[in-house]
Amino acid sequence: MLVSPDGATWTNSAMTSARLSLANLLLLLAGCLALARPPFLRAWVLPMVAARLGVTLNLNDARSHGLLEGLHLHGLSVASTGDPGEPFLKVGILRVRSGKGTLWNPEKVILEQAELNLRFDSRGNLLTRLPEPDTKSARPTITLKESRLRLAQDGRPPWTLMGIRGTLTPHPDGYQLQALVSDPTVGNWTAEAKLSDSPPGMEMLARSDLAKLHMPDLQRLPFIDQDTWNHVGLEGTAHCELSLKIMGQQPEVSLAISNPALGLTVPVVGLTCHVDRGRATIEPGLVKLEGLMGQGLGGALSSPAATLDFREANPKLEFSIAGSNLDGPSLAGLAKSKVARNLRVSGTIAFSVVLEHFAPVFEGRGNGVILAGPVPLPWRLSSQGGHLDWTGPLGLRFSTRR
Repeated sequence: MLVSPDGATWTNSAMTSARLSLANLLLLLAGCLALARPPFLRAWVLPMVAARLGVTLNLNDARSHGLLEGLHLHGLSVASTGDPGEPFLKVGILRVRSGKGTLWNPEKVILEQAELNLRFDSRGNLLTRLPEPDTKSARPTITLKESRLRLAQDGRPPWTLMGIRGTLTPHPDGYQLQALVSDPTVGNWTAEAKLSDSPPGMEMLARSDLAKLHMPDLQRLPFIDQDTWNHVGLEGTAHCELSLKIMGQQPEVSLAISNPALGLTVPVVGLTCHVDRGRATIEPGLVKLEGLMGQGLGGALSSPAATLDFREANPKLEFSIAGSNLDGPSLAGLAKSKVARNLRVSGTIAFSVVLEHFAPVFEGRGNGVILAGPVPLPWRLSSQGGHLDWTGPLGLRFSTRR
């Protein structure tokens, strides 16, 4: 029998029990450290997690950081079991914190430097095979830090959104995402998304009060037909809302633009102007411009409505444009004609262009006045044989005919 400093006594059996408890604790800690070793993870833990999630996992390294910091996985890649050779998710560091859960069913996971890659064919059909985990799959809360989304469509360079940070919160059918985006190319955005398990899919709405619009980046945006950017150019900033829905195969995407400070070009009619009011909606094969106002051709321009439809074999562009105090030579320059320098032109026109294989076909009408002195003189727009004809005073006439 031993006597403690405060007079209490410890029996040999109590000491034996304490030693066993300490030994069990040491064995438990040793087991935790063993789980953190890559060979054990690859041979037992990762296959178990992969089976529950319906994916294929590969790992470069793993390190234990104690009970508070949990387990850190380095260089993790995740692929669908149906397409194991191409990871759809790569993670620089994955931090596992089990909390009340277990290593393969944790409460919280932190992803640092994660990249989600989705591939699409030229028609916008999803090629990446996303997993369909069973109903018993782990649903931890997922925190994203300095991550990115990469969308790659056949026939164009990949579009990458960087600087993503946010939280994925589990719900019975998948996850809800709340995220902030700080991308040096497209600006600062907020994003909300719903990710569904079965069938796998995503619905996302992203907003920016001051998005950066730059043609090389817009040309990489998937699902928007390349012909759109051959006939409409945008450069500058605007309030933007990007909605994306990927359910099954065919995606739905829409980019809404308002409060613009944009340079707008329409090469088919040689128009270049600066837009400071109005709204635009860009969808696959369709562009709608509403209430645009700005400056161009030396005066004030407005366009109540314009529609650019690329969904048919022969795309059709329709415009209604009003202008006041426009520079005569600049306006005539659209038709490769010359007029006197001091002419000022006002009026309204409505015209359309059908882009056929050999040459554009025009239809249009309109009228207005030319001011070359104290007396305003009328002018008129008409169309004939697929060409536009402007008829002005004193026999002045020019046309889109070459």
